[in-house]
Amino acid sequence: MSLIDLSGVGESRLALLNKLNIYSIGDLLSHFPKKYEDRQRCRPLKDLLGDSDEQYPVEVKVLGYDYFYANKKKVLKVVVTDGFLRANLICFNRDFMKNVLEEGKEYIVFGDFQYRYGEVQATRFDFVPKGSAGESLNFMRIVPIYPLTEGITQNFMRQIIFEALTSTRFGESLPESIIKKRQLMSKRESFREIHFPKDHKTLEKAIYRLKYYELFELECNVALKKHYFTHHKERKYKDNPAGLVSQLIQSLPFKLTSGQKDALREIKEDLLSQNTMYRMIQGDVGCGKTVVAILAMLTVIESGYQTALMVPTEVLAKQHYQTLSGWLNPLSIRVELLTGGVKTSKRKEILETIKDGSAQIIVGTHALFSEDVKYHELGLIVIDEQHKFGVQERIQLIEKGEALDILVMTATPIPRSLSLTVYGDLELTVIREKPRRSIEIYSHIVSSDEKRKAMYQFMDKEIDKGRQGFVVCPLIEESEKIDLNSTMSVFEAIKSQLPNRNTALLHGRHSPQEKEDIMAAYLNGEYDILISTTVIEVGVDISNASFMVVENADRFGLSQLHQLRGRIGRGNYHSHCFFCIDHNLSEDGKSRLKALMSHNDGFALAEEDLKIRGPGEFLGNRQSGLDSLKLANLITDEPILLKAKEDAFQILRVDPKFELPENQMLAKTIYKRFEDEYRLYLTS
Repeated sequence: MSLIDLSGVGESRLALLNKLNIYSIGDLLSHFPKKYEDRQRCRPLKDLLGDSDEQYPVEVKVLGYDYFYANKKKVLKVVVTDGFLRANLICFNRDFMKNVLEEGKEYIVFGDFQYRYGEVQATRFDFVPKGSAGESLNFMRIVPIYPLTEGITQNFMRQIIFEALTSTRFGESLPESIIKKRQLMSKRESFREIHFPKDHKTLEKAIYRLKYYELFELECNVALKKHYFTHHKERKYKDNPAGLVSQLIQSLPFKLTSGQKDALREIKEDLLSQNTMYRMIQGDVGCGKTVVAILAMLTVIESGYQTALMVPTEVLAKQHYQTLSGWLNPLSIRVELLTGGVKTSKRKEILETIKDGSAQIIVGTHALFSEDVKYHELGLIVIDEQHKFGVQERIQLIEKGEALDILVMTATPIPRSLSLTVYGDLELTVIREKPRRSIEIYSHIVSSDEKRKAMYQFMDKEIDKGRQGFVVCPLIEESEKIDLNSTMSVFEAIKSQLPNRNTALLHGRHSPQEKEDIMAAYLNGEYDILISTTVIEVGVDISNASFMVVENADRFGLSQLHQLRGRIGRGNYHSHCFFCIDHNLSEDGKSRLKALMSHNDGFALAEEDLKIRGPGEFLGNRQSGLDSLKLANLITDEPILLKAKEDAFQILRVDPKFELPENQMLAKTIYKRFEDEYRLYLTS
C-alpha cells in the first residue's frame, strides 16, 4: 500500500503530507501524536464552567442561529443546548457552518466552553454528528492530536492513520526473547495503542515499547561498531615497572593527578589484554589527557612497536611534535612529524624511518594514512579530537596494521547519555579533575558600549605587557561570503580602536596553507590579536594568550564557549574572557550565559548544553541515528537506554553476525537503518 491508496488522498493532499515529511505508510504510522485529549465520556455543559481547565465532549442539539457584529463584520452564532443549558458556538469567518451544523440535528462537540459576555460560548470547537462513523475516531476515546500543516485537519489525519493501521501487516523486528524479558507490547499493538489508545495505561506501555525500540536500534549500531573494531591480537606488550613510563613520570616537572593515574591504569589493562583496545579519554580543558596518551605510547614502544598520533590540523601536529620531542628525546625515543606540508625530499626521508622502524612515534594529520605510508610494525594509534575524523578515515588508519590498539581523546566533556549512544562502542575513561594551577580565568559579559570601550582599553594594556589575545566571531551561515563580511566588520572595529596593534584575520577564503601560515605567525608572536570565525583549535596551547573576546556569544553553545575560554590562561598570566552580547538577549541566551558565569566545570556545562540544544546541535553535526529519534529523549529516558544497551550488546555477544533465526528480521532493519555506515565496514 502507498499513501495514494488511502481514502481521500489525492495529489494535492499527498503534497501536503510530504510537507510533514510523510512519504510512505511507514512515515505516516511514525507520525506520532504530539498530545492527547481525553474525550472518553460526555458531560453536561454546567460541568465545564467551573475553575477547572479540563474539557469534555458534550451532546448537544442545534436550536437555531443568531448573528452579532465584531469589527463591523457579521459573525455567526450557532445556538445549541444539552437539554439543560444553552450555549453559542461562535463561527468567525465561517458562515458556511450554518449549512454544516443543521438545525434540529444532534452533535457531539468538544470545545473551550466558557461564560463570556453574559452567555456560555465556545470559539474553538471540534464536532461530529451523533452516531456517525467519525464519532468512534474523534470522540468517546482518548483522542490523538497530531502536528499538522495547513490543509490537513485532525479528523482527516486520524482517518488515514486508522485506515493504514488496519491495512498494514507488521513484521516483528525485536527478538521474542527480548519481548518476554522486558515484557514489551508487540510492534502491531504498540502502533495501534499510541495512535488510538484504549486507556492511559496501555498508552504508557505503547510509548515505552516504541521508545525502547528506537534506543535499541541505536545501541545495536553501537554494538556492531564495537564488534567491528575489537579483535584478538597476537602482540604482547611488556609491563616494565622501571622502564620508560616510570622514567618519564620521574622527569616531568609536575606530579600526575589521581585521575591521570587511574586513566593510565585502565589503558595499560587494555594494552596487556588479549583483545584490541578501543578506548576514549575524555576530560575538561587542562586535565592532562595528552600526558596519559604519551605514557601509553611508551608502554607500546618499550615492547618494540611503533605508535602514531593523529590530529586534525598541522598547527596542532607541530605543537604535539615539539612537546613529545622535548620530553622523549632525552629517553632516546625518535619522534617524526608527517603532515601535508612536509616537503617532498624530507617526506621521503621520514617515510624511510617509518618503514624501517627507526621512527617510534609518528605525529601527523590525515597524511598518516596516505597510501605511501608503510609502517614497520604499528601497535597503537592515538587520535586527538576523534569526532573530527569520520568512520572511513578511522578504517583507513586501522588498516595500516594488524589488530591495532586505538586510543582516542576529546576535550569536549560528553554527557553520559551521548557517551552511551554516539560513543558507546568505545570503553570510556573520564578524567574529571584538573591539575592544580594558580592561574585564574575571569569571565565578563559585555552588553553595552561603555563596557566594550573598557574592554578595548584592557586589551591595549595587556598587549603593552607583551601578551596576545583572540577575537572569535560566530559562524553565521555555511557561506564564506557572509563569514568574511562578519569577520571584516569586527576586524575594522578592532583596527579603529587599536590602530597600533598587529592584528591578523583568519577567514574561510584563506587556503589551508594560508591558514597554517597565519596561525604559525601568531604562535611566533608576530601578531598581537587573531580574529577568526572558526573556533580556535581545541588543544592549541598558546601560553602567551591572556585575553579572548567572543562576539555574539549567544550564538555559541555552552560547551563551545567553555572550550574557547580554555584556550587562554595556559601560561603564567591571569587571563580574561569577554562574552559580547546583544542587550536584547533571549531568556534562553541569558540562562546559558548565567550558567557559564557560575560554572567552570565542563561536565556540568555539557549537561546544561545538551538540555538546551538537544543532541544533534550539541555535537555540531548529524550523528548516525540521533536525528531520527521521534519519541525517545536521551536525557529523560536514560533508564530505558541502559536496558536497550544491555540487550543489544548481549545479542552481539551471542550472535555477532545475526545468524540465529530470531535475529533475522532485526538484522534487516538494522542494516537498512545504518546502510551507509555498514557498507564501509563490510567492504573494508
